[in-house]
Amino acid sequence: MLPDLLRPLIPRALLDGPGWDRWLARAAELPEVGSAGSLGCEFRLGEDAPAADLFLVVRPGSAFARHFIHEGEAAPPGSAAASLARYLAEIGQADSTLHDRIAGTMLEYDLAETPAGRRPDPGVFLKVRLAESSEPHDERPRPLPIAVLAGAVGWTDDGELRRWADRVLEALPPNGRVAHVGALPGRTPRALRLVVQGIGRDEVGGVLERLGRRGSIRPVTEILADLGEMLPRFRLSVDAAAEGLSPRIGLELYQAGSWSGERDGWLTTGRSAWGPVVERLARRGWCLPAKAQGLLEWCALDKMFDRRGVFLVFKGINHVKLTVTDGEAAAKAYAGMAWSLAPGAPAAPRPREDDRDRRRPPARASCLPGVHHRQEAETPAVMHESSGPPAVQPARGAGRAFDAPPRLREAARGAVDRGLGFLEAAVRPDGAWPSRMYWNLELTGPSEEESAPFVAALGALTVAVCDDPRARSIRRRAGQFIVRSMRYPGVWRYWPSLPNDLDSLSLCSQAIPRHPWMLFAANLGPMHTARDDRGRFRTWLAPPGTATVEDVDSVVNANVVGYLAAQGRNALGEKAAAWLAGLVRDGNAAGTSHYYPDVLDLYDAVARARDRGVPAFRDLGAVLADRIRARRGPDGSYGDTLRTARSLSALHVLGAPPEGEDLRATVERILCRQRSDGSWPEHRFWQGPLPPDPPRVGFASALLDTASCIEALVRSVPPPADPGAETRRERRGAAGAA
Repeated sequence: MLPDLLRPLIPRALLDGPGWDRWLARAAELPEVGSAGSLGCEFRLGEDAPAADLFLVVRPGSAFARHFIHEGEAAPPGSAAASLARYLAEIGQADSTLHDRIAGTMLEYDLAETPAGRRPDPGVFLKVRLAESSEPHDERPRPLPIAVLAGAVGWTDDGELRRWADRVLEALPPNGRVAHVGALPGRTPRALRLVVQGIGRDEVGGVLERLGRRGSIRPVTEILADLGEMLPRFRLSVDAAAEGLSPRIGLELYQAGSWSGERDGWLTTGRSAWGPVVERLARRGWCLPAKAQGLLEWCALDKMFDRRGVFLVFKGINHVKLTVTDGEAAAKAYAGMAWSLAPGAPAAPRPREDDRDRRRPPARASCLPGVHHRQEAETPAVMHESSGPPAVQPARGAGRAFDAPPRLREAARGAVDRGLGFLEAAVRPDGAWPSRMYWNLELTGPSEEESAPFVAALGALTVAVCDDPRARSIRRRAGQFIVRSMRYPGVWRYWPSLPNDLDSLSLCSQAIPRHPWMLFAANLGPMHTARDDRGRFRTWLAPPGTATVEDVDSVVNANVVGYLAAQGRNALGEKAAAWLAGLVRDGNAAGTSHYYPDVLDLYDAVARARDRGVPAFRDLGAVLADRIRARRGPDGSYGDTLRTARSLSALHVLGAPPEGEDLRATVERILCRQRSDGSWPEHRFWQGPLPPDPPRVGFASALLDTASCIEALVRSVPPPADPGAETRRERRGAAGAA
């Protein structure tokens, strides 16, 4: 945890004074979570006291899980801590049957009303795993894990609690299902909390009627009518005790979206989405003005640093809850905070011994040297609009600049200008990059148009080398399309009928690096289970046991390890990178890719991954350059125009481009292939179908060929830093000749 660092980032209207002291005392006991972490807060919006409860998501095998297991092992047998430890140890086993019933675990600490000095046991909430059938929308609830929950908090499986829970289930309509079950051992009377989703607005009254809560029907339906347009998704929460159902009915209200990612919904919405909601709550008297201002301040993207480097901190609101008791409503906000060491950020310098006093921060800021930047936390698409992928920087150790003759220089820049004009018109208004599927590998005959996010991502990354307003607009639109195509927690699929794939994940993620799910590496989890026994990545994120060895593709693996390097997570791809390095070094790369037809595609992908910082590729520069140069023909080409352009760019990235007449011949080869509309002809870049079937379907995109040629020309004949420098140099040359 970073409790001292977080103090300046938490609005004091929400958490301060004794409330902060209680919150800090509990948070400070939690373990150091390394370079990333998250937590949640529950704020009571109608109460003056600035206090909050604390929430934690505890994933199997995480630092939090290990902490609670260790703590429970030292606790008295039968205590709440010991019971929680047993549960976390069991669900932490890879073969535990609990995984079939439980999709997640969250702990809640009741701190807002806890007397000073008292250490409450956490409440435990289990996310119920829904059964899946052949029908995509047919999700049937499995038996509730009540015995598991009771054991996790140190209770016996009380038959009365189960009976009242069954009554709640009986009151639900066909689509209603319990999403979470929870137990709060510090509260009396002992009760189970059931959180229900899938109920239609017109069904709420009937459910409450069957539960014997007729008096709650009117206030609940009025709240839905008042806030439903802004917060269209909702859940009902009901407390079932041995004595019966609690008179309190909870109504949880969420922004539009899918239930599949609700646990991290606060990473996807910002101040512009929640501002009208907070204003409505304040106008209805459910939220105090100071708390309303605090919630708006909470929604922010901050930066802070400590001895390990610069941290990004994203704070957002997950949902609001209206609790109705005897016809009166009280509001709470459930907010999340996540922090992550910024990818590629330099570590903060360690001060010398004699500098420490001078660098010590003011006492009121604890150990936080300073918050360097804060911006409003917006929705992912808006956050991305501010900028596209980071501009490509000159490769380390790049060769000497090509001093192109004025005529060739003018031709190259004119070609780039026409190419960007073509892309600006050809990229769809929604940001999609059209491509075509042919029923053969020769790209002849009938074809079908497609628009996969994979193509938009690769195209956006390719034109990132261009510092041109049109290129920035193209990248921005592509980023918006990629965000709209994304599924939680940051995965994509080429076709709706196919599983999510790692090739799309790695390229699309690099194209929207500022999206919250990318900033906090939310999509790395699925990659852990997508490796074979040699540590290589399978292409498809299919259920365990369904992928085959033939599904391991070398180019896909190169793209994946490049993304991991950009995230600073090289360890996850270490074995895959070592395998790829061996293929390149030993000359055994041919035939190792099913989806990419040319070994140059692998060399190109490895060169770009090397530039992103893959340790295993560090010493491959000369070997890669030699492998690519070996494909150069007498006319300056490296095969078709697409491979010629991408090979030339790869050599620039490696810092070993051709020079002099060799470079001129390759540039002229690219220039002579441009068409009158500014585009370049399409060539097969990827192929299918899936293995074990041999490739027989070709995929191509004239837009991607055009982007690749633009990149090669910009790298080979870059625009002058000073637009007037060339004119002055040419004038001096003319004067000297005279």
